[in-house]
Amino acid sequence: MPISVAEVAAQVRLRTRVETIAFIPTDTNADIYAGHLHKHEYRPSPYSEMQVHCDIYYSDQLTEDEKRLVICKELLHILDSETLQVSSREDVAHQISHIVLNPKFQTHEEVMRAGVKVGWDRINGYCAAAMLFPFAARSVLLPRYKDGSLRLEEIVKLIRIPAMYAQFVMSDFWPSVYNAIIERPDST
Repeated sequence: MPISVAEVAAQVRLRTRVETIAFIPTDTNADIYAGHLHKHEYRPSPYSEMQVHCDIYYSDQLTEDEKRLVICKELLHILDSETLQVSSREDVAHQISHIVLNPKFQTHEEVMRAGVKVGWDRINGYCAAAMLFPFAARSVLLPRYKDGSLRLEEIVKLIRIPAMYAQFVMSDFWPSVYNAIIERPDST
């Protein structure tokens, strides 16, 4: 039942000019640095067309469920507009100073003061949850979750995303958040 990261990567590649995507584990502290996207263009040979390659770095200290979410979040950053991308040393320093704290320890006001790029990075975590935990799957699981015959731990094991995100997806708030972050063909 879980959506694979490879499926998300394939969809991202279909919608962009990205030729290749590499997933690279790092030995960084997961509490400080969970993941990062590095996107670059190169010319594979003289007179050839420019190609886009993306490296997604992620901490090997993350659990498998956390790795899936972080990698998917970074894949979705490939789709970001240029105004939302962190592209300079100053942008990186600013973002790191505001996101090294675990999001559950930051208030909404702190994220808003940090700026749109930091806020978008936070929102992208929920976009990744929406990709890895489809709304249709939520709809199937919700009645059993509501009546107590399906526990959160079972959902996490089935869907393979961190409990914090699975719990939010199963909440009454999720449909509104989902509708705000996922563009649907009938919404135009």
